[in-house]
Amino acid sequence: MFTSVIKPLVVNIAILFSLIFNVNLFFPFRRKMTFTWKQKGIYGIVSSATALLCMMYPIQPLAGTNFDFRMLVILVTTLYIGKTAGLLCTVTVVVGRFIIGGPFAYPGITVSVFAYIVGVLFRSSFFNVKRKVLYGIMIVFIYLILYIATIIYAVPPLSWRFYIVYFSCFIAMFFAIVYVIERLIQFNEQFDDMIYVDKLATVSEMAASFAHEISNPLTTVRGFVQFLSEDTNDENVKKFAPMILEELDRTNEIITE
Repeated sequence: MFTSVIKPLVVNIAILFSLIFNVNLFFPFRRKMTFTWKQKGIYGIVSSATALLCMMYPIQPLAGTNFDFRMLVILVTTLYIGKTAGLLCTVTVVVGRFIIGGPFAYPGITVSVFAYIVGVLFRSSFFNVKRKVLYGIMIVFIYLILYIATIIYAVPPLSWRFYIVYFSCFIAMFFAIVYVIERLIQFNEQFDDMIYVDKLATVSEMAASFAHEISNPLTTVRGFVQFLSEDTNDENVKKFAPMILEELDRTNEIITE
């Protein structure tokens, strides 16, 4: 019994972590992410494929029941990516569960829809809190209340050991997903800062080089103006030389700054 429960859970966990790291590879997570419709569609398709893969490796403690982590995919996609991607994933899951069928198809569809609804309700507040992991745990507990109530109402009682193992892994997996995504966001922002500092250093070196190249001829011009003003009887040169020297000095100060 224990092995038959753990094996599908491990496969589901591997699928979910694969989703996170592969998505971050092509579309790095950011603190404030704005998506085009194309990106939302891609996220929706990827999350849908991930949820379907989870559904291919379910736990079946009772004939016709399918316990897996597809609801986590819907919940996390809706919280982090948005309503559109979450809805696409939810619709795919609902259709997939309907095709699988069985006497408990409708409870399975119901808990999937609940995941999307909870994600939509808490998405805005989720992005405004600093401690997302703790807030995420509160969200998943609210969802589990709906999940467990649906199971109690529609599914015959199962072994309490199964419930403990499954829901403990469910909570731990949600905690792990949120933590990993937040760490990836932090690493991505640090990487962006490193690129910005590198570009700034390059621009500074270029500016220093330009300043040096421009200052050289200005220094030469200043020397000749000063020389001509001291060794000439032309009143205009003597009159305007100080003004020229002053403007050259001001130009050098601007270039240096």
